[in-house]
Amino acid sequence: MKTRKTLRLPEDYAIDDTGVVVRRVRTPESYDGSVPETWDWQATPYKIGAQAVLVSTEAAEATKLDYSLAFDSVDEGIPGNLRPSVCRYHGWRGTTNGQSVYAHGRREIIAIRQLANQIAVTVGPDLAPEQP
Repeated sequence: MKTRKTLRLPEDYAIDDTGVVVRRVRTPESYDGSVPETWDWQATPYKIGAQAVLVSTEAAEATKLDYSLAFDSVDEGIPGNLRPSVCRYHGWRGTTNGQSVYAHGRREIIAIRQLANQIAVTVGPDLAPEQP
């Protein structure tokens, strides 16, 4: 895999006035209707220097991989689906419902930029290529 990878975040992400990447989230109305549905912007872990595991998913009939960052797995790696206690930073992590999951190493965010309708997040080279 290339040493750098640029991911595109969905349209519900934005960069606020202070340069923080935020995500639009919905709070549903209360069961009794006394509190209405609301939308708000919440901070995300996407920031220059943050570390995460680069993960890809591939459907059986897909022609390309979908990439994402797993911030909560940076200390141990991505768990496997047969033995969740076995975590790795690299390789196939399992297939569930036709979706294969692969780990591509621990990465650091090196750039974040606003595109026309999306946010582009670029991660640098694998920080621990020797780790399984």
